[in-house]
Amino acid sequence: MILKIITQIIGFVGFFLAVATFQSNKHKNITLIKCASDAMFVIQFILLGAYTGAIMNGIGCVRNIVYAQLVEKKKSVVTAVVIFSLIILLGGVVTWSGPISLLAIVGKLLSTLSYAFKKPKTVRLMTIPVCLVWGVYDAISGSPAGVLTEVFTLASIATAYFRFDCKKEDNTVNG
Repeated sequence: MILKIITQIIGFVGFFLAVATFQSNKHKNITLIKCASDAMFVIQFILLGAYTGAIMNGIGCVRNIVYAQLVEKKKSVVTAVVIFSLIILLGGVVTWSGPISLLAIVGKLLSTLSYAFKKPKTVRLMTIPVCLVWGVYDAISGSPAGVLTEVFTLASIATAYFRFDCKKEDNTVNG
C-alpha cells in the first residue's frame, strides 16, 4: 500500500514539473525541466512495471540534455534525432510488452521530433500529439498522474501559446 502511494507521489512530482515545462519561452529551460519530469516518470513506470514507458522516458531525459546543449551552441540536432530515434526503436524492442509498447515508442519518437525544433512555439505545437499518445499509455499503465500530466500539459501549451505566440502574431499584424 505504501509503495503504491509513493509510486503515485513520484508521478505527481513529474506532473508538476511537466506542467511547468511549457511556461518558459527558452528552449534550454523547456528541455531541462522536461528532463526532470521524465526522470520522475522513469521511476514511476519502473515501480508500475511499465518498462517501455520507463526506458522511453530515460531516453527522453538524455535526449533533452543533448538537444539543449546542441541548440545552445547553435549546432544542428539532425544527427541526434536520427541516433535517438534508433535508440528509441531498440529500447522498444528490448522492453516490448505488446501493443501498449507502441504507444510509448510512438510518443517518444514524436517528442524526439518536436524537441528538435528551436522555436518554442513549434515545440509546443508539435507536442500536442505526443500528449495524446502518452495519455492513453498512462491510462493503460495505471498512472493517473501521467494522464493528468498530459491533460495539464495540453492546457499549459494552450496557455503558453496565448502568452507568447499570440502576442507576437498581434504585434506582427499591428506593428
